[in-house]
Amino acid sequence: DLIAISIANLIAYVSADLIAISSADFIANSTANLIANSMAHAITYCITYSIANSIANSIAYFVAHRIAYFCWMCRWYRGRIDDQCWFMDLRHLQGPERHRVLRI
Repeated sequence: DLIAISIANLIAYVSADLIAISSADFIANSTANLIANSMAHAITYCITYSIANSIANSIAYFVAHRIAYFCWMCRWYRGRIDDQCWFMDLRHLQGPERHRVLRI
């Protein structure tokens, strides 16, 4: 009887330890996976946003310079500096400020 009780207690103790270790391992693993996934999503979002922002800024910069260049060229080829361009009214500018803008 004593041997049976000892064996049962040993089995129960080992089983309890295994269950506790498995549960703790499962909880730790799940938490680690959740944190890793969250960080991966955050990092991916930041990188994607940064790349998209850089591309958008490059395109906007290029388009703005093309528009300014086209406006300057259309005034240049007409043989005179025209105060009224197709997208920009420069008549309100005076003196050095006007010349600085028209040099673009």
